[in-house]
Amino acid sequence: MIKGNKVGLRAVEKEDLPFLRDWRNIPEFRKHFREVRELSLTDQEAWFEHLQKTIHINYMFTIVDLETHKPIGAAGLLYINWIIRSADFSFYIGDENKYIGNDGIAKEAAELLIDYGFKNLNLHKIWMELYEFDNQKIDFFGMSLSNRLGTAAGLDKDGDYIDCLGALGFGFLEVGTVTPLAQFGNPKPRVFRIFKEKAVINRLGFNNKGVDYLVKRLKNRKYKGIVGVNIGANKNSKDQKRIDDYIECFRKVYKYSDYITVNISSPNTPGLRDLHDLDNIKNLILNIENEAKLNNFNRPIFLKISPDESAETIKSIADLINLSNLTGLIISNTTIDKEILHDKKI
Repeated sequence: MIKGNKVGLRAVEKEDLPFLRDWRNIPEFRKHFREVRELSLTDQEAWFEHLQKTIHINYMFTIVDLETHKPIGAAGLLYINWIIRSADFSFYIGDENKYIGNDGIAKEAAELLIDYGFKNLNLHKIWMELYEFDNQKIDFFGMSLSNRLGTAAGLDKDGDYIDCLGALGFGFLEVGTVTPLAQFGNPKPRVFRIFKEKAVINRLGFNNKGVDYLVKRLKNRKYKGIVGVNIGANKNSKDQKRIDDYIECFRKVYKYSDYITVNISSPNTPGLRDLHDLDNIKNLILNIENEAKLNNFNRPIFLKISPDESAETIKSIADLINLSNLTGLIISNTTIDKEILHDKKI
């Protein structure tokens, strides 16, 4: 048995069958049990034998409460691909009211399995699936989120994948960053993985197809959940023209946005972080406020800031936001500080 503090993982035994037969009929696991679910629920022995021989589960465990020694759930690493060393992760706790959030019992069980996959099986990727849970709904600044987990800007810059990302069960999506004109971004290669440091360096540079393209995608989306739009400025825009870029994007996307993020945090657009300067940011906030008022836009507006500013600058910005009509801050983006890296040549 793989033991934690309060729960353990052990190989599935026949005595677990009455418990596990319910597990295979839970909707989020059905796709892993297409062959099995056709079997009679009463034919437990046949199901167990079928499970061991034919189902595409490489490692499945019963989750055991170490205090009561009773099974409380099941977890599995499914469809292991030994070529790219990846697997799907599936997880179920039977009595959610008792165990979910109960001193981290469910979290501990999940971490035991994930740790086993990485350390014992030498997996490089473990894919986790997301599902909607009714009890996770929250109200956030007037937006009704199905759950707290969403996608950040940068994953779907142009709104090409709104519907499919929404179908995965995210509580909200943020598309962008978008600029008035399409731009390629910085020259490739521009994303670098540093395996020994467990780090990533990105130099994307606001690559996107332009705001008009994004608006078409927003108009045609079928996803009914919360979609925010992250707006930025083109690389070649400077001074007031840079402010004007934000206003142009705001003007074009506000009708189709549940919230808007004004992004001044990117380290890869020359001079963009100059907007953190007090005079510049006052000008930006004033222009955004005027545009929102002109278009009667009363949904949330966030300012996304850099992680590399001084404590004094961050406090000054927070004070400005408190005095403005903007909703709040999003923190943060990629740091340019490489002091944490061991290899100083990077």
